[in-house]
Parts: sequence; structure tokens; C-alpha cells
Amino acid sequence: KWTEYSLQAGDVLVQAFLRTPDKKLANKYLGVTSGYIDLYNKLIGPYPYTKFALVENFWETGYGMPSFTLLGQKVIRMPWILYSSYPHELLHNYWGNGVFVDYSQGNWCEGITVYMADHLLQEQRGSGASYRRTSLQKFTDYVNGENDFPVNKFLSRNNSAEEAVGYGKTMMINNMLRYEFGDKKFIEAYTKFYNDNKFRKATFGDIQKSFEAVNGKDLSAFFKQWVDRKGAPTIKLSDVEVKKKKKQYKLNFTLKQVQNEDVFDVNIPVVVYLKGESQVTNTKVTMNKREQAFSLTYDKKPVRIDIDPTFQIMRRLDRKEVPASLTQVFGEKQAVIILPGNSKHLDAYTSLAKMWQKTQQAQGKQLTVVTDNELSSVPTDKAVWILGFGNKFNGFVNISEKYSSALGTKKLVQIEKLKKEGALVYAVPNPNNTYKTVGFLGANNADAIKALSRKLLHYGKYGYLGFETEKATNVLKGSLPALNSPMNYIIDNKAEINAVIAPRKALSEAK
Repeated sequence: KWTEYSLQAGDVLVQAFLRTPDKKLANKYLGVTSGYIDLYNKLIGPYPYTKFALVENFWETGYGMPSFTLLGQKVIRMPWILYSSYPHELLHNYWGNGVFVDYSQGNWCEGITVYMADHLLQEQRGSGASYRRTSLQKFTDYVNGENDFPVNKFLSRNNSAEEAVGYGKTMMINNMLRYEFGDKKFIEAYTKFYNDNKFRKATFGDIQKSFEAVNGKDLSAFFKQWVDRKGAPTIKLSDVEVKKKKKQYKLNFTLKQVQNEDVFDVNIPVVVYLKGESQVTNTKVTMNKREQAFSLTYDKKPVRIDIDPTFQIMRRLDRKEVPASLTQVFGEKQAVIILPGNSKHLDAYTSLAKMWQKTQQAQGKQLTVVTDNELSSVPTDKAVWILGFGNKFNGFVNISEKYSSALGTKKLVQIEKLKKEGALVYAVPNPNNTYKTVGFLGANNADAIKALSRKLLHYGKYGYLGFETEKATNVLKGSLPALNSPMNYIIDNKAEINAVIAPRKALSEAK
């Protein structure tokens, strides 16, 4: 039995079917649904059905169906769902249930749905670059030579690697198309794709045809490289120098592709900071060789150079380029959990370790479990989990000291309180091998440890977390800054740099 609520939004009837009467909750969904339909009508084309309904399910689900979505009772009451998973499921009425997927040639719809829902909403908040970085980080952490595959082989996600390819990489392919042709042409191409293929099966090839028709350019090489081929480039910056010639400055630098796969043909964003300027200069260079030297000329002295600082292109990230995160520990093929041998919560930590061990083994990864009494030092050749405030390696990396300026006084006080009364989790580069990550988990309650064994997999993008109570209620989350990125270079350490990179306007704001 459901209680029905409804609202007429133009030509579309918006409905909410709740198992427990809740007018306030229903009105929230009716309101945002009307707004999303209006957004996508302008961005893509007319909504393909006469209604859209939120239906509260008997069990916890997140299904997108033609003209309705089936969500669990706990899910629909999470406040953030209105601005994350919910618009994603609504957008599937365009991509997937409006234009169908020809699965024989790969599932294209998850990547564009992520891009026009999850990513777009983050762009509206000024966090588009951070969202793209997280997607690239997941690909870097979870996808390797053994489990990688072309996006045209993606059907559905069953593990983190498949999600990183089918959702993340396909999303970044769309971002590169937008970066190449601009917002207007990107929207125009997808409007054409929608109108040409509504209620019929479509493929990546049909998306290619729409972009070629709108932009008047042969994109065979682009789609063959990014859709039919697996892998991604790994780019390094080197040999940066500035030479003054008469009244101009020549900025020289070298880019290398160091991945094991063949070279990729890619347009790479370059951001240069000029002395005395309040704005950065943006350009792009085309790279199609293993190693290429580039030269740019300016009237003012360049004092810093950044390569793809807002993560516009599909690539693997250098570990030093991004903040350490839990995904870096969970994503490693080989890792070790160090249990606190003398802790009163040893049984709870051991249960957590065994659960994670099974999860990792199911993905073909090796997770070894040892106690701190068995080791004389923290390993440097693999990812590491240090468990327990009583672990003898607890102080291996003191985030309160190393990242004090980034955390600030308020968070430092909160962290000290969590150490005594709650639970603290963080991930940091191993100081003896910065290409490996060390994760720490400490809690003062066995029930909280049990809860975290399940919860932490959903907090992978974060670098530090705090939890309270036996249910492990999250009260603190964030990322620690990346140090010594190899994708930027400060040319003049004495120069005052005031320019900042302005966030790109959201796709919904395109004129």
C-alpha cells in the first residue's frame, strides 16, 4: 500500500509513491524532480515520457525504470540522495530508457549519465575538477594490465575496476569531447543523438556520427583510440626552463608518456602563471609521441607551469599528484593488514581483516594479515593497513603534525577527541616509499569496528575520516593535500603568485 502525491510539471506528471505518508518528503522529491526535468528538457530535449514517479520499495534498491525509479525506504530519506543518485536515475529516462543501449557494442549510457547528472551537479558547486580527479584516481588505483578492457566491452559494473572503466573512463571521454569542441557544440551533438535515436538501440558509433555531423570533423581516430582500445596515458613533465630573448620569454618544457601501452594522441591542457598577472594563461599542446619538447612565448616572465591541473583529459595519475585516499589502499594488488597484537579489540580487528581479505581475494588481490609483534618495521613494497590506536606502528605517520596547517586548529582538536572517544581513519603516502599508501584505522569500540568493516568501502575517495558512537556515525571527512606533484613546476620560487584557476562554468550554464 502506497500514498500517492503528484504535481503537474508542464507536460509531465511528477509523482511520489510512499509506503508511509510523508507530505514533506514527497514535496521535496516533487520539487526537485520538476527542476531536473526542466534542466534536461533544455540541455537534451523533451522528456520522453508523460510521467516520472518516485516509488518507495520494500527493500533497499536503486533502480531506474522507464518513467519511474524504485528506491529503498532508507535511501530516499538520505538528504544527499536528492542531489546525487536521484537525478542520475531520472536522467536514465533519457539515456538508457529513452535512447536504448545496443549492448552488443558496449554500454555507453552510464558514462554520459554520470557526466550529465553526478558530474554536472558537482560543477554547479564549483567542484567539477575534484570530481574528475576522483574518477581518474579510481581508474589509476583499481585498473591494471590484468583487468583493463576497452569501454566498448563494458556491460555493467560488478567490481571497482569495471566501474572505473564503464562509468569513469566513459565519463572522461565525454569530458574530452566537450573540452575539444566547447559547451555549445557538445550539447548540440547530444541533442542530435537524442533526437535521432529516441526509442531505438544506439551505440558509441551513433554518438560519433552526431559529433561528426555537428562539428564537421572526422572523429574515427578519436573513438578508435578511446572506445576500442584499452588503457590510458601516464604523463610526466620535465626539463622546464625559461629563456629571455630581447623583450620576450620563451618557456621550454618536455612531456613524456611513460605508460606501458602504446602512445596516445591527446590534446593536453597547459596552464602558465606569469609574473605580476592576476589571471593564468591557458593553452593546449598536442602530444602524439613518447617524448616531445614544447616551447611557448610570452611577454611576461613565466613563474609556474601546470599540466592538466583541472583534470580535463583521460589519464593515469601519478601517486604524488593526488591526495592519498582509501582507494589507493583498497586498490593495490598486494597489501598487508597489521593487527594490534595487544589490543583489547583484537577480535574485532581480526574479524574486519578477514572480511576485507575475502573481498580483496574475490577481486584477485592478495591481502596478508599479520600482527605488529611479527614485524620490526612497516613494509615499503605494498599498501599497508595499520589497525588500532594500540598498534606499535600507530605513530608511523602523525597527520596532526605533518598536515597541521592544512587541517587547522578546529579539526586538530576534533581529531584528538576522536582518538580518545571515537574512531579515526586516514590514508597517507608511505614516507619511505611515496608510491605506496599507508592506511590507518583506530576505534575505541568493538561495535564501531564492525560497522566500519562495511562502511569504509563507500568512503574510498577520502583521505581522512572521523566517526562517533558504536554505529560509526561519520562526523569528519576530507582530503589531505598532495605534496610534490610531478605535473607542476615552480620556475621562480621568489615570485609572488596571486593568480588562481577559475572553475569552468557548469554545462547547464552554457549559452
